[in-house]
Amino acid sequence: MSTSAYLSVELWQTILRYAIGVTDFLDPDAFEGVIEEHLIVDTASLKNDEAAYWAAEKVRNRLQTVCKSWDAYLRHFEHRFVRMLDIRHRKVDIQKLEVALRVCFGGQHCWCNEVCRSSSTGFQKFCSETFQMVEPTRMVIADLKTDFWFISDLIKIPQNFDRVQVLITPNCGFTYSFAKNLQKFGGLRHFYGKGYRGTQERGVLGPMTAKNLVTLSMHTRTGRDYMNIVWDLPRLRHLRLKADSSQEVSDFVDKSAMPILRVIGTQLVSLYFYHQYVDYDIPRELWMLCPNLERLHTGMSLVYHPPYFHPIHTLVLARDTGLHLFPELPEWPNLQRVVVNDGGYSVGEETFSHLKSTRDIIVEHRYGLCEEEDFEAADY
Repeated sequence: MSTSAYLSVELWQTILRYAIGVTDFLDPDAFEGVIEEHLIVDTASLKNDEAAYWAAEKVRNRLQTVCKSWDAYLRHFEHRFVRMLDIRHRKVDIQKLEVALRVCFGGQHCWCNEVCRSSSTGFQKFCSETFQMVEPTRMVIADLKTDFWFISDLIKIPQNFDRVQVLITPNCGFTYSFAKNLQKFGGLRHFYGKGYRGTQERGVLGPMTAKNLVTLSMHTRTGRDYMNIVWDLPRLRHLRLKADSSQEVSDFVDKSAMPILRVIGTQLVSLYFYHQYVDYDIPRELWMLCPNLERLHTGMSLVYHPPYFHPIHTLVLARDTGLHLFPELPEWPNLQRVVVNDGGYSVGEETFSHLKSTRDIIVEHRYGLCEEEDFEAADY
């Protein structure tokens, strides 16, 4: 008697999902703890790689031709990613918004003669009106990274944004209602925003509340007050604080960053703490306020080392020149990895050799592991 081995339907479906998977692009979990801006907005980043999605779509289309059962199953994965510009150009039916997991709202700079130039409706108004015409969507990633938007103008029907877990809005305006608009996204877990004006927000001053928020990226503003705010962010673990371009570094540290860290610092696992001017010492108090910090991104000088048993293991620097005042590595006993995040500069050979010889520190640039031949000599 001959016997044959068969895979169950469930196992085949798992294999098919794996074959068409685009985890970094479509899975909200992939955005947890991602606080470097280039990982969100650069076209080279996996989080922003539309080409990977379209390649997976080609695979899905080929697999659908294998048999009827595969075709029927894989049809459920059509239009996981939708561009509002494609709907405006009538390349994608409006109803496909209801099944999309990720929606791109970029496209207001298109001036094609066929549609955009001749239309009496602006792109942003088109998007807002379109979302009012569809049933509640499955959208979990709202991608607004390329254009300037007023968020309050977009979310006219909040239930279409109830499931959003990742909100990418690095260029969007919140019309002095940052905290108020943030609360409209009840399921939000990872938020990449812009300017928060603290106590000068419009309306009655209330808490900064986001019960499910794990990753928060925001800019502080010059002359704003962040000392008298209730920070109700119980699940926050990853914070990116960036100074306003006109904000004095002392104002950013003393009046913006430190008041926030005194409230939520103990929760943080990773912190992006950045001002464009690097000639400033990182506050000694930071290590006490953030006793669980494992990853620090900063452009400031590091003359104050962490306590001996502090768990920090990864240091991300804006430039390798940030290592000029780097203290002796024995004072950083848990340090395992140093990343130089400026994509336009090479790490000096002297710095590389110092880190490698003192202890087995992994040295990387922003796009990954570097070998010694990748580094150029530098004069210090």
